[in-house]
Amino acid sequence: IYLTDGRVVYAVSNERIFRLGQVLLDQNLIDEQFLLKNKGVTNDLLLADALIQSGKISADEMHGIISGLCTSAIKSTLAWDDGEWIYSPHARLKGGVEYTIDTAAMRLEHSRNCSIESANARFQNPNEWFSLIQHSQNGHQLKPSEAFLLSRFDSTSLTLEQLISL
Repeated sequence: IYLTDGRVVYAVSNERIFRLGQVLLDQNLIDEQFLLKNKGVTNDLLLADALIQSGKISADEMHGIISGLCTSAIKSTLAWDDGEWIYSPHARLKGGVEYTIDTAAMRLEHSRNCSIESANARFQNPNEWFSLIQHSQNGHQLKPSEAFLLSRFDSTSLTLEQLISL
């Protein structure tokens, strides 16, 4: 997962279901012959460039496809119950690579589907404080219970214990 100024701009996975070539094959947007002809293409971004240059897919279409692919890969990681995240300051993304990835929608969807037990296991300290950074729904419709909890942050910070009691 690649970030620029704190925003997710690209994500990639080595799982076959998240590889651009496989997705395009599954959606019948390319055929095996195109992949064989371009077998020297070493990554999804190069494959995207080759497809755009060939005229098979427009740049706008490709942007949407890759944004969807990034979203799917990130959603997959949200479901992991264990594992290890490693931050590498050496991982760099080619300049100009930036896709539209709505992480707010993903986080909201994940939090709605996350079990209480799973959420509980992720918090080590019930006295940890939380405060509102930005009072924005980012265009997402909140459920009444979510809006209620959000409104409790209007003038104060709350501990996890206080949130649970609410």
